[in-house]
Amino acid sequence: MSLGDALIVETIKVTESGFDLSGFAQDVSSTLIGALLGFVFALILSWLQARNLAKERATEERLRSISTLKRTIYVCAANVETLVNFKSQYALGLAEDANKLRPSIDARDINAVVSILPTLQVFFMGQPSVGFVELPSDEKFLFSMDDVPPLSGLIHRAQSIAAGLNERISSRNALIAEQARANGRGMNEQEVVYFTLMLLAEAENILEICNQALFFYDLLHDQVHNYGRFRFSDGEFTKFELVEEMKPMMPPKDFLVGYRNQFVDFAPKTEAEK
Repeated sequence: MSLGDALIVETIKVTESGFDLSGFAQDVSSTLIGALLGFVFALILSWLQARNLAKERATEERLRSISTLKRTIYVCAANVETLVNFKSQYALGLAEDANKLRPSIDARDINAVVSILPTLQVFFMGQPSVGFVELPSDEKFLFSMDDVPPLSGLIHRAQSIAAGLNERISSRNALIAEQARANGRGMNEQEVVYFTLMLLAEAENILEICNQALFFYDLLHDQVHNYGRFRFSDGEFTKFELVEEMKPMMPPKDFLVGYRNQFVDFAPKTEAEK
């Protein structure tokens, strides 16, 4: 075979097994389309997962909000019941004793005071602290702060006044114990007036603070129930009512002027109210 024949054969071989550009382009196109479709499907799947996750989180937050509101209603109702029992069993009797003593104390009539003291029913009786149920913490109400701006203030006032009531009870118990020790030693006229004045002031404070606590827990109960009922219609919020014979224990709705005016009503407006 000559050199020329060899070149011809090699040329033919290269041509027959050469690079197929159109086939390569089809392969690349198929690969790109497959990758693009996979990317698009991945995006869609990711979006669906994110949407479902957002729905789940929204549902969880809604359920937590409903649970917090229900818990608050139950706590307020329990504390109102506790305060009503405390008022009927102790605070009102204490106030009656205070009313008997007040005229003689104001007149500085020591003989009248000494004669009245043995007739008093609960004036020298100690009293255990009132067992209040704690409200949910402030951060659990963040979802409602824009809708009900006064809510945080109501929660704070209800709890602080409840704590103040127990402080007054503890202070009065300490005074009673101190008065008993002084009486055992024998008290002079000044000591009788001092202890009677101090115990009288604490007695009057206890009834006033008890009424304030009743007022704020009742107002908080009404506000949270109204908000929950009309903002979370699927929550089935229960409103608690005292039995008829205990309703006179409640202070008037306007006991503390101005606070009821801050009530945010979420009930749908009638045509006349719009």
